[in-house]
Amino acid sequence: SDLRAMASKFLLSFLKRQPLAADVISAGFLWGTGDLVAQQLHDHTRGAPIDWHRCFVQTVYASCVWAPFGHMWYPALDRWARMMVGSNNGRQLWKFLGVKLLLEMIALHPITLVAYFGCLGVAGSGDDDDWREKLKRDFLPTYVLELMLWTPLDVANFGLVPVRFQLLVANCGCFVESIGLSYIQRHGISPAAAET
Repeated sequence: SDLRAMASKFLLSFLKRQPLAADVISAGFLWGTGDLVAQQLHDHTRGAPIDWHRCFVQTVYASCVWAPFGHMWYPALDRWARMMVGSNNGRQLWKFLGVKLLLEMIALHPITLVAYFGCLGVAGSGDDDDWREKLKRDFLPTYVLELMLWTPLDVANFGLVPVRFQLLVANCGCFVESIGLSYIQRHGISPAAAET
């Protein structure tokens, strides 16, 4: 109990003093761990060794691309929604949440999916045509899966969590998402692609 209280106090203090560093560290840790879990679930069962390069690329993407972008995104998203709706309490709360969710789904998710497939494709294989083909084939079905995963998570995140902690909550969701995205990046989204 005392150890848990000390850890919570340290974490909150670190998040307050060094928010970008906390976001970079948590994103890299959660995405890298998510990739290791994905490999254990999807590749290792076939006897494949752990692909440390793949895990490294996932971690670097999360730390160097996603975390700095997300660090700026969530406060900006909150400001834009306030400008559009005016208030986030009382009767305006659902409208405020709806505007944030809409902006998140039509702006953030398509951009981050293209960045994900592009960064990981180039860093993973170095073949521009390969990642572009995967993007063409997998973008729309992956985007639909993102909408299904993130809609309830984002509503809870935007409605219950202070803005300064929303990226941390999103990074926890990204742990789950990174398992799925890692699988899709490696095998594609269709069952036929997964068998190859």
